Amino acid sequence: MAEKYSNSKIEINTNIKNIRRYHQSFEIKVNNIIQELVNNILKHSNATEATVEVEEKDGILFVKIQDNGDGFDKKEIPKKDGLGINQIDARIQIMKGKFSIYSDTKSGTRIKIELPILEKIKATHV
Repeated sequence: MAEKYSNSKIEINTNIKNIRRYHQSFEIKVNNIIQELVNNILKHSNATEATVEVEEKDGILFVKIQDNGDGFDKKEIPKKDGLGINQIDARIQIMKGKFSIYSDTKSGTRIKIELPILEKIKATHV
């Protein structure tokens, strides 16, 4: 995803540590959340650099996404449906995770997500 979206206007870096295969629905949900957040960076931030970090530690998947863009006023989130932040927050809550946004106008944005891992189901032979 980072290679696909990096271009002459923005470089997206990744730092991936200690991950493996998980339950398929968990992987899809995590991928969709990251993709939506990266799309928000591309559409709204005017950033030239972004970083996506993913690490598993102690049964938790930690996702950190940050950019050096314009940032935004978090008080405006409830008024805007276009950013999709409310939908992302709802998905993370359903997954029993934690979602934090650190942003201010003109100072970039840092997003932290913690998700309890849903393990891959092992096939059983009958």
